Amino acid sequence: TRHDALAIASIVISAIITAAVLSKVTLPERNPRAFLFLLSYLVAALFWTEPELIMDASRYFTQAKHLEVYGIGYFIREWGRDITAWTDLPAVPFLYGLIFWVFGEHRVLIQGFVAMLFSTTLVLTYLIGKTLWDADTGFAAGMLLLGMPLLLTQVPLMLVDVPTMFFLTLS
Repeated sequence: TRHDALAIASIVISAIITAAVLSKVTLPERNPRAFLFLLSYLVAALFWTEPELIMDASRYFTQAKHLEVYGIGYFIREWGRDITAWTDLPAVPFLYGLIFWVFGEHRVLIQGFVAMLFSTTLVLTYLIGKTLWDADTGFAAGMLLLGMPLLLTQVPLMLVDVPTMFFLTLS
């Protein structure tokens, strides 16, 4: 129908205009680190409405809550005792607990923190690739990491996977 044709034409015209505007943007070439960080942070933020579906998140929340309520000394002293640890190491729940302790218990703060670590991991991947090969290879590696769907679904969750990936890449 005529209405469908107008809708399709407006979508195509909008896409062409958007593509023309974006073709003039040189941020990836001028500052690939900023581009990778900003793009990955914005994409990760799109998933912040995702619910906590993985049971492990409750364990990390409880561990972080111990630090918020009882303090750093208690957290360190009671890790593996009163604060049960299955296969967990204390670093990431400690960081989550510090966020709770300083800023309060808000899920968006944890999501912002994990998204920052995720985005920084892409920048570190770019820098490693640039050092070992060249800037194009590093940029492609960062973009490929951004394209892994599993990672994007992990960013909004209160898990240890993305922070551990960051610290491993940083080391």
